[in-house]
Amino acid sequence: MNRDDIINLARQHGKPVQEQNAEVEYLFTLEGVNALLAAEREACVKACQSVIEEIRETADNVLSHEDYRSIQAVQDCITVIRARGQS
Repeated sequence: MNRDDIINLARQHGKPVQEQNAEVEYLFTLEGVNALLAAEREACVKACQSVIEEIRETADNVLSHEDYRSIQAVQDCITVIRARGQS
């Protein structure tokens, strides 16, 4: 997630505040903060999934015991990340 992503989320979920220099800034509401956190969690999940794909591609579909352990560790991370979004 980059600066532009955060700005877009602020525009979608924030409350506009007029500044003295006529630029509009956005204050995050609780909904906006939750949307930002959800987007960050999803970005982390996607990064984890790309690690799993890379392990599988590197192993040429012949996974060693260590590969399986690595994949399981990454899947455990995904489970924890998603669980934080449900609490």
